[in-house]
Amino acid sequence: MPIRVTFEGMLRLNLALVLLLASAGAHAEGIALRDDARAILKTRCGSCHDGDLATAKPAALAIYDLSKSTWADGLSAARLESMRRRIERSPASADDRARFAAFVEAELASKAAQ
Repeated sequence: MPIRVTFEGMLRLNLALVLLLASAGAHAEGIALRDDARAILKTRCGSCHDGDLATAKPAALAIYDLSKSTWADGLSAARLESMRRRIERSPASADDRARFAAFVEAELASKAAQ
């Protein structure tokens, strides 16, 4: 039996594909922002927040552990804002501060969408 393709069916399929690709792109961008933020934090906060280092502190690791791929999953909006303020006050470069701010904005937007 031949398959009947309608204009409406093709339109729905195209819309689904566009939404899927947009979602994949947003997910990839979010991963890149997290990777950037992790690199910035490793230089500023890694001595306490990186579980792979002997200098790591249990209380700091309870907040976030940069050695884990899911390090940012449990960060609250208040914690993200606190981290942004710390990076803004640090001697980080303007580029690092901007990249970290972009990470915070993306994480806050993601939390708001849930």
